[in-house]
This record gives sequence, C-alpha cells and structure tokens, in this order.
Amino acid sequence: MLSIIDKSVINNFSIDNKTSYKMIDVGKKYVSHRRACVCGSIYVGKEVFYLIKNKCVEKGDPLLLAEIAGINAAKNTSNLILLCHQINIENVFLNLVMDDKNYIINVYCIVYAHAKTGVEMEAMCGVSVALLTIYDLTKKFNPFIFIKDIKLLFKDGGENGLVLGSVNNIPIHLRKFFLDTGLFFEGMSVVLITVSDRASFGCYKNISGQVLFDFFSVRKTIILDSIVVPDDKNILRSVLKSIVNKYSPNLILTSGGTGLSDRDITGDVLFSLCDKFVPGIGEMLRSGGSVYSSVSWLSCSIAGIYKKSLIISLPGNPSAVCESLNMLQNILLHAVRVVNKL
Repeated sequence: MLSIIDKSVINNFSIDNKTSYKMIDVGKKYVSHRRACVCGSIYVGKEVFYLIKNKCVEKGDPLLLAEIAGINAAKNTSNLILLCHQINIENVFLNLVMDDKNYIINVYCIVYAHAKTGVEMEAMCGVSVALLTIYDLTKKFNPFIFIKDIKLLFKDGGENGLVLGSVNNIPIHLRKFFLDTGLFFEGMSVVLITVSDRASFGCYKNISGQVLFDFFSVRKTIILDSIVVPDDKNILRSVLKSIVNKYSPNLILTSGGTGLSDRDITGDVLFSLCDKFVPGIGEMLRSGGSVYSSVSWLSCSIAGIYKKSLIISLPGNPSAVCESLNMLQNILLHAVRVVNKL
C-alpha cells in the first residue's frame, strides 16, 4: 500500500517533526448546524441474541447499558480521540435495532450541534463504545461474537454541506426525524439560475450552477430547470416571469450578479419584480459570509416573493454559494411552506 503514497510525504515524516501532527485551526470557520449519523452492527449468534432479547444477561440489560455508554462516549470524544476539537453537543441519541433473522444488533448514533467543525467523530465514538459495551456484557456466553460495518450514513453542515452514505439503510422512524429537521426537501420544487456573461457565452464552466444542482439533487428536491443567462436586466426579468408562469416553482435561486459593478443586475431585477421582500435573508447571508471574507458586506444579495415563488439571489463565487446554502438550509423548507401554504 505504501507504493500509492507520495514518497516525499514519507521522507518528510518524522515523529520528532511537530508539523506532522497538529489540531486544525477552525477559528475562522462559520458556526453552522452540524449533524451526523453513524451505524454499526454486532453479530452475537442465536443463543446470545435471545438472552439479550429476553433480558437474561446477568450483568444487566446490554441494550440499555450500551445506549447510556454510547451517549457518554459521544460527549467525551475529544478526551478519547487525539486532536479532536471539543464540541458542545446539543443532542445525541442512540437507537438499537434487533435483527431477529440474522442475530445482529444494529446501533445508530445521531449527534447534532451548532459548531465550527463536524460531529461525525462523536457519532463514530458513540456507536463504537455502544457496540463494545454489548460485547463486554455478552462475551462470557460467546467470545467469538464480532463487530462489523461501522460507517457514516450522513453528515451535514459546514463548507462541505450534506455528505450522504446509504441513507436508505436508516430505519423509517429515524428517517422521519431527518425529514422533520430539514435534511431533505422532498416535494419542494426549485429552479436554478446562473447569472453570468462568461458562463452563458461558454467562456468558463458553470461551477456555481453545479454546486446549486448538487445541493438540491442530493436532498431529493424536484429540480424543474437549471439555466444560465447573461448579465442583462431585460433577459433575466423575462426569464423569471416565464419560469414562474410555466412552473410555479416553490423556490428560485439565482447565483451571480450581486456585486457592485454595472453588470451586477440581479438585485435591480428582483427589486422591480417581487411583490414582497424578505430582508432578513440577505442580512443573514452578508453577516454569515463576513466570517469568511469582509467583502461579503458589499454583496447585494436579496430575497423576495413573486407570485408565490420565493426568489433568493446568491453570490456568484462557488465557495460563497456553498456557504450561503449551508446558512439557508435550516430555514428554506419552513419559508417555502409559509409562502406556498404547504
């Protein structure tokens, strides 16, 4: 396996070289809603499985004790795992599901917090300790039971947004929890518009549009259209009217045209078109973006409502689009439901 590693990495590595280990500085990162779900399994065999199910393990109920141990482990992850940041966890819970057919206990750990770094390590730690607790309590009956398939099912928040593993493997009652907390936007329709002369003329790849598309496609949103238009007031206004008349989308997101130059026309078009404005959204995007760059205060991002369609204008920079989406994700579904009376 060493053959696939850059030799310079090996040559420069030394346990005495302090640059080879350090905590990551998250001081400049934006605080966002972080969530993670991790699962793992333990095969205990038929005899032990029914001992657990019938609460006949002399040390105590392995399921209950594993749940408590997993919660405690998640809360103490930074003390157990080197270089992990301390995080003020807002909620952590474990769900243990017994598989009668295969004599397996599946453990799910869900963690969330408002933080500058992710909580997947806390969820990993919670699952691992819960599984080890079951092993410790039952090894007397079968020392050859085994732990397997510890894996991340999803994480979201921060610069990377939503990262999905196998969400379909999450039990239905847990999936409902994620739906209720805005992980997915199922049933919501959206149109994505990139406002850029160069992208519309093919001078460069529409990366911001792809960021928008990826964000909504992974959340099972109905993407009605994804288009690119030049920085032209008449064209953008005409396109917005046409889209609303044709699709009546719940949400329209534009990317680009929010700067201070003469060619940045998105805000002007929305001001002339919308029936009502939502100033708090623009304020949130500028305030949140200022954590990354002070020039975010110069952004003319605005949000408004036109014929029951919520329109939000985002910056054109791909990184700024990603940051904006992560700020918006926890209010979008509620906003759309109110505007459209869903």
